[in-house]
Amino acid sequence: MYYSKPSLHAPVLESIEHKNRVTAAFAMRASKALAAAAPRIAVAPASVNIALTTVSMSANFDAYVDILFKGSSPRSPTSLLVDSGNASLIVPSIEEIQSLQNFSTDYAVLAQDVQEPWGCPADILQGPIELPTITGGSYSIPNCIFLACKGPNANG
Repeated sequence: MYYSKPSLHAPVLESIEHKNRVTAAFAMRASKALAAAAPRIAVAPASVNIALTTVSMSANFDAYVDILFKGSSPRSPTSLLVDSGNASLIVPSIEEIQSLQNFSTDYAVLAQDVQEPWGCPADILQGPIELPTITGGSYSIPNCIFLACKGPNANG
C-alpha cells in the first residue's frame, strides 16, 4: 500500500524555533485584539447568588425570581417565572412599570406593539432592574432590555 504525503499545503514545520515564533506572533495579535476590545468589555462580578422562590410540586416544580424596578417598593417585588430555555426577561404588566413616578426618565420604550414569545402583546423597554440577592443586597442591571406585556395572549 502506498501512502502519499499531503499535497494541499506545505509541510508543517515542527521545530522548537518555529513553534516559539508562531507563539510570539499569536500572543502579539491576541494582545492587540484585547487592547482594542477593552473599552467594550463589561466587567461582571465573578458570581451573583440570586434567590429562587416557590419550587414545589404544586407549581410543577416551577421556580420564580423576584425583580425590582427603579422607584418600586422593595416590599412588593415582581415575581417572574424562571425559564431555563428562554433568554428574554418578560414582565407580566406594563402598567406596573408605567405607574412608577420616574417611568419616563428611567425607562425608554424601544418598540411598541410587538409579541412576546407566548403571543402576548407587549412593548420592548430598556431601563434599570434589580435582582435581590441571597445576602440581602441586590444586583443591578442598569440598561436591561425586556418585554412588558400589555394584555393576555389569544388563549387568555
